[in-house]
Amino acid sequence: MIQHKEIELVPLENEDLEFILTWFNEMPLTRLVRTKKMLNKEELLSLVESMRLQDDNLLFSVKKNSKTHIGFAFVENMDWFNSTATIKTYVDVKDPNCSRFDKLTIELLVGYLISKLGINRVSTEVLISDVYQTKLYKDVGFKPEVKKRNHYFTGGKFHHVVEMALLAERR
Repeated sequence: MIQHKEIELVPLENEDLEFILTWFNEMPLTRLVRTKKMLNKEELLSLVESMRLQDDNLLFSVKKNSKTHIGFAFVENMDWFNSTATIKTYVDVKDPNCSRFDKLTIELLVGYLISKLGINRVSTEVLISDVYQTKLYKDVGFKPEVKKRNHYFTGGKFHHVVEMALLAERR
């Protein structure tokens, strides 16, 4: 468990899937797990189980007040030899404190990866057209590194993304 006085990141459990399913089939979320279709509960459960079985993944539910689900966070592609990891986060945009919780989620996750797990480079991919997410990651300390043209196909069209990264020494 990764805690802050306002939110906590706890390991994702099967009972968390009901909450996640309500957000999951929105376009930005299908992009997070690289699926082109909407998923039902059984498909989401299968996807989460396959992600859990991989040693280079961590899955968290983001909660406020220790009980209210407000989002989730993934760590994937943890490369222990090169000390790198990729993160993906989502906080429910309907929450009135979404922008603050978004930033806290990323800060907590990055802090955990760098301080507790010894990760040196944390990266993420953001749609170039998503000004909010780009600014959010920049505010946390991420720097744009690579632009990938037509990298994701979702919502019936291709999207450009930018890979952003934060180095432990810059934190």
